[in-house]
Amino acid sequence: MHFFEILTMYCLTVFSLLIIILLFSSPVFIYYSLAEPIKAAIITLDDGMLSQYTYAKPILDKYNFKTTFYIICNSVDKENRMNWNNIQTLEEEGHEIGSHSMNHKKLSKLSDEEMTYEIIESKRCLENKGFNVTSFSFPYNDGDDNKNILKNIADNYYIARTASEPLMFFQSRSDNGFVEGNDKYENQCHYSTKNNKNEVQSSFKRYTITGLSHEAYKKSGEYSDDDEMYEQFIEIVESQTKYNTENSIGAIPILIYHMVDYSQDDYSINPNLFEKEMKYLFENGYKIFQMKDIVYNNEEELHIKGY
Repeated sequence: MHFFEILTMYCLTVFSLLIIILLFSSPVFIYYSLAEPIKAAIITLDDGMLSQYTYAKPILDKYNFKTTFYIICNSVDKENRMNWNNIQTLEEEGHEIGSHSMNHKKLSKLSDEEMTYEIIESKRCLENKGFNVTSFSFPYNDGDDNKNILKNIADNYYIARTASEPLMFFQSRSDNGFVEGNDKYENQCHYSTKNNKNEVQSSFKRYTITGLSHEAYKKSGEYSDDDEMYEQFIEIVESQTKYNTENSIGAIPILIYHMVDYSQDDYSINPNLFEKEMKYLFENGYKIFQMKDIVYNNEEELHIKGY
């Protein structure tokens, strides 16, 4: 082989190596090779239980997760409930405070006057304590199909959260191109099915945002221990990825907790399991949002701000 041929092969080899190095070190290449769908969650804690401050808060602090606490105004300072100083500390440290009514009664069972009091006075009660309240959580998830109740909430809050679905979809499947299939989570979009409840809710999308209470599975008896609960948790939070892209969120799990303690009550989660779940979110790169991060406009409808 002639010297010129050897030199040519050497130069081609070096050039090829340089191209490979440049490609792999390029931010554009890295972006497209590593881009994955956004994984996110919203964590909410209902009822203002003291155990949320005693057990849940230190765990949330450990992972720097900022959440939404829904407070029952007339329960503050009562036995096993947070006091106003606790709630003030939560807001000062970046958590959101929302309304969970005055007395946690089923709204559909009340007179119009009583229902109005539960909805409006609870917002006024919290604002009088200095809290900026923009969202409402339905007690017992009751009343989210009642036009009168929904209108009352819509007149006083920016958004509201009910239950109980594994994922909150920000668009109907017909609008966002979701593929039909056998995925058990694909029928969660309230506004794509035709029945009386969903027809009512379609006019109040901002006020029928769905979350999922962990305890709903526990109470059903479907899961016998914390290991099974944890496996279910992972399945739920991971199920969103097929609906998201690297820069948009089409679906998100809104996680609802109540008591975080060792009581084994139907509405309780063991602190060890709670930490295990928060650790999973942290170690797997989940973005944690608050209810106030859900915004609405006529073009994009409901979505996470910035996504």
